[in-house]
Amino acid sequence: MGIILFLVARFLQWLLTPVFFIYAIIRLRNFKKISEYFHKVAFSIDQLGNTMGGPIMNDVLITKDGYKYGCEDETISYATAVNLYSNTLSPAGLALARILDMIDKGHMEDAAKSEQ
Repeated sequence: MGIILFLVARFLQWLLTPVFFIYAIIRLRNFKKISEYFHKVAFSIDQLGNTMGGPIMNDVLITKDGYKYGCEDETISYATAVNLYSNTLSPAGLALARILDMIDKGHMEDAAKSEQ
């Protein structure tokens, strides 16, 4: 049943996402509110990525004793930050942490402090 629900959810997401985005932009009409809306959507996508990518990220980004990726209520950034400050990132994980901090200065520190 999980596979069928996944396929239906992905189809509906593909179909409705443009409608949702256009409606939100028209409805919110304020750059700050639109920016906040897209930040929330990005956060949710990050949580989805953590859930979907957990198995491969656990094999590639952390050492054996690292904090595990894959929790649906946490972001990739949060799990990466926990591992960064626990010194359990692999070289690939360290590269990811550096890239995230280059894109958004202080990203790892902010992610580690967040309550997920």
